[in-house]
Amino acid sequence: MKTLTMITATALTMTTLAVEARTSSTSDYRGYQNCIKAAKQTSQGLVPSRQYYLEREDGSAWYYINATRWNDGDRASVRIACETSLRGHKLVSHVVEAGQFSQSSTAQGVEVAAQ
Repeated sequence: MKTLTMITATALTMTTLAVEARTSSTSDYRGYQNCIKAAKQTSQGLVPSRQYYLEREDGSAWYYINATRWNDGDRASVRIACETSLRGHKLVSHVVEAGQFSQSSTAQGVEVAAQ
């Protein structure tokens, strides 16, 4: 199991690529929702993007989601990184910090399907 430090280190090394997003599957959406639910507990007025980045490795799914939240009366950009089980049922860890993610060479761009 990776630590929150590893999530942050991975996020900082992501590089930009132009890749078209695919529509989320049921398990992708479940993991996205679990990630957002955890992030909302610590972020006032969190508004997540409907596009996110997803990596699967070593029995885990990694979600990288851009969002905004209130910070001293202004909207501020934040990034949410979460590790879940492969099918998104179990949230293993999450972190919310200032910044934005961009597409990496290994992460798949995903668009939240209409629910």
